[in-house]
Amino acid sequence: MTTIPQELINAVIHEVEDTKSLKAYSLAVSNFLEPSQRILLRFLTLDLASSTLLDLLGRLLAESPHIAAYFTILSLHLTVADILTHQVLSLRDLLAKLTNVQQCTIAGTTIDACRWADLAPVTPAFLDLIQRQQLAELHVLFFAGIPLPVLGLFMRSARKLSLFDVDVDIDGESLPEIQPTDSGMAELFVSQQSPSFYYAVTCPQFASYTANLRKLDVALSTTEYIQDLMRSTAHTLETIRFDCTAPDHDPALPPLPALPALRSIDLVMPIGEHNEPRLLDVLSTILASRPATLTEIRLLYEIYLPLDSPYLLQPETLVGLSRLFADPTTPRLRARLDIHADEDGEMLAGFRTSLQQGLHGFCAEGKLFVEGYSFKDAEFIELSRR
Repeated sequence: MTTIPQELINAVIHEVEDTKSLKAYSLAVSNFLEPSQRILLRFLTLDLASSTLLDLLGRLLAESPHIAAYFTILSLHLTVADILTHQVLSLRDLLAKLTNVQQCTIAGTTIDACRWADLAPVTPAFLDLIQRQQLAELHVLFFAGIPLPVLGLFMRSARKLSLFDVDVDIDGESLPEIQPTDSGMAELFVSQQSPSFYYAVTCPQFASYTANLRKLDVALSTTEYIQDLMRSTAHTLETIRFDCTAPDHDPALPPLPALPALRSIDLVMPIGEHNEPRLLDVLSTILASRPATLTEIRLLYEIYLPLDSPYLLQPETLVGLSRLFADPTTPRLRARLDIHADEDGEMLAGFRTSLQQGLHGFCAEGKLFVEGYSFKDAEFIELSRR
């Protein structure tokens, strides 16, 4: 076994997804121990309310400090109620020992957003953590009253930033001025934000913090602010993803502002024929205000429960799509169906067939691509490429 290069062993172990097998490998041969543990221990969840868990992890890292580098995906849950000094000290000590976090989620309570100021005993330790890491992703959920400097720090600390149900304190500390750099936020996902967030992030003071933004992901439940957000980041945006699945979705997408760098638009659509008029309305707005640089529009559908029959776009929808894309200068259309339910392939086949037959001219012109992902097959399938 010692003649096998460790790099090859690491690569083989990296492909194993079964936890039971990984545990067995970690006990079988010494060369398998570290790569197995790196996968088994990559996820770490810390809850301020669980003093027992914090104590156990503290003892583990005291006995085996090298394990701290194995934790690459951190989920941190903070609640205001019953913050005890012992728990705060334990959490601070644990966060100080983490050295290799690449993805981080910090969440308050989902009932009422936690006020950032009420978490003052622990927030400095968290802010220190994200400044010490090379984060690829940072996700922040359910917080109110986030100071402007903290929001700015979030934007500088990770290439991909997600903000869900976040409120910003625009009357508190001022935002520090920074020089634009090649690092910092390149992707931004926002959903259910308060008006204070949009007001803050679209101010000229934030221009240096959004200077590298390439992809914007927004839910269409807040269309009144989306145009300002697009306009404030227009010169670098290459991709915009509109999520149209929210129950309170407003179908009236505002016209696109001037977006000189835009290359593609993703539309996440809900399944169901009653949603198809909304699809045509949104596409009509996009095509009427699109920049010349736009080369592709992607329609993304997801199914989580088996349907009674394959999902087929309605004939009137296909006619509407043909009319909208009749101009030869329109972008190509890529439709994708992701199925996260156990089924025999009928859904993918029906989706493909309805689009190919209804938009036959697109296929002939090479402007239509149909793709699918089957949970059952666990592999990506390109169903049509003409």
